Amino acid sequence: MQAAEDSPAIHLAEAKNAEAIARLVNFAYRSKLINNGWSNESELVAGHRIDDESVLALMQQPQSVILLCNMDKRLLACAHLLNTDGTVYLGMLSVIPEVQGMGIGKRMLQQAEDYAWNNMEADAIIMDVISQRTELISFYQRRGYVIHGQEKEYPVHLNIGEPLQNNLTVQQLVKNKQHQ
Repeated sequence: MQAAEDSPAIHLAEAKNAEAIARLVNFAYRSKLINNGWSNESELVAGHRIDDESVLALMQQPQSVILLCNMDKRLLACAHLLNTDGTVYLGMLSVIPEVQGMGIGKRMLQQAEDYAWNNMEADAIIMDVISQRTELISFYQRRGYVIHGQEKEYPVHLNIGEPLQNNLTVQQLVKNKQHQ
């Protein structure tokens, strides 16, 4: 996961990165200042997406890593991977809004997939996306993900925000290793 000089470097997060990760994820997903960002869902969900303690808890889970993308000591993007018996859950794919559209998100997604395939022996990668985010679902479909199963209710019980719309749902997407 080395990068050329002056290009973003991908590396594993450490506990000392928890606050910066939480700040990045919350800003990318929930800031009302950037309602046009590709990951922003502030029109659909209110509240924080994650806090520092939850980031640390993710890091401490077995078979769980958070990848970071930095450039010039600045955190640009992150992604969380959790391996459960060969199926890797990909979550918190976040990019700071001012560099969205510059390929950082695509690169972070590719690096996360590569890490899952090569370091976690993944057979499949899954993710949950808010069903109403059709442009985001299309983005992932162009990268080989397919809709898997039925829509589910938004997971309020996970403390990742409160829906602002009735009937908010999530759709699971999956990418199998043979389609990488």
